[in-house]
Amino acid sequence: MVTISTSPDTPPGYYALWVYGKGSKCNYDIACSPGQIHIAGKPVEPAKISCAESSLVRTSKRQDLWWFNGVTPQPENYVTTLEASPAGAKDYTWNITGGQNYAQFSNGTSTDDTKGSNTVKILPKGDPGPTAPAPIVSVTVTVTSEDGSVATSSPFQLTVRRPNSLQLNTAIDHAAHIALLGGYTSLIKFSILDQTGEVLPQPVDTSGAVYGGSQQDFGTAGTNVQGWRPAAFLSVPIFTDDPADYTIIIDGAARHSSVKPEPSFPCQPVRCDSRVIHQSAYLTVGSQSENEGVQVATFVSQNFTDHGRVCNLVSPSPQGNRPANPGNSAAICPSN
Repeated sequence: MVTISTSPDTPPGYYALWVYGKGSKCNYDIACSPGQIHIAGKPVEPAKISCAESSLVRTSKRQDLWWFNGVTPQPENYVTTLEASPAGAKDYTWNITGGQNYAQFSNGTSTDDTKGSNTVKILPKGDPGPTAPAPIVSVTVTVTSEDGSVATSSPFQLTVRRPNSLQLNTAIDHAAHIALLGGYTSLIKFSILDQTGEVLPQPVDTSGAVYGGSQQDFGTAGTNVQGWRPAAFLSVPIFTDDPADYTIIIDGAARHSSVKPEPSFPCQPVRCDSRVIHQSAYLTVGSQSENEGVQVATFVSQNFTDHGRVCNLVSPSPQGNRPANPGNSAAICPSN
């Protein structure tokens, strides 16, 4: 808040006001832009400009609030901290003035008095939903300076986001490590998107689990499936995934006499279409613990004789949804 006082000799009219600089009680920045003052009457005090605590709310990170389906604690690199400028006032009282269904302070309410601290953590509260546009939360802070003057900021807005879906980027097939005596490794790469279609901005914990599997009849007498281990399902690295390059690994069986049909790599000129074994799986984002976080996808991890693929991908996927395991050769897979 800026107070303008003038003398009896100040004539009515329009005056340009420029405010800048920093001091022990005032911190002028983009909140204090040049303005025009209209003096309409006869002032009674000597001309001066005095400053109560003007305040600007900002975030220490990007201006988003992230919901991870109640994961506790909130993932550290997705914690949103608000900061009031200037620091050093007597008291800061924060209020969520819009979007109260989606946000709360660390005390579990929509109001928090942080006393002499000019920062506050704001946490998610409710599901912002799987579709755009993302809801908005508005926050104000009332600042009381040491001399007792009080100012309230304009509403500061946060976009409430959530992990929501997987977008397929590419699939890369490799011959397996020599220690496996053959076989293959397929890397299926995705981006993890929020409900507006943007890639998540920070590494994030994930968890995945399989809930059903089936070995498949290879279809030729004497070559029915034997010895194939279940398709592997994990991410690389497991707990610090890059949301722009999230990877699911599907391994082929080791090549030895007990494995029928024997894995091969690669079929030429196109990938083999002979299916061997599959498992259904789901993926959650926001926690290392199974079943915690936001479920973003269900799929089938399918082994062919020379490669693996993610099939029957459903993303976004409702929380707790577990589609039935498909029958042999029933999963819908990419063509290569």
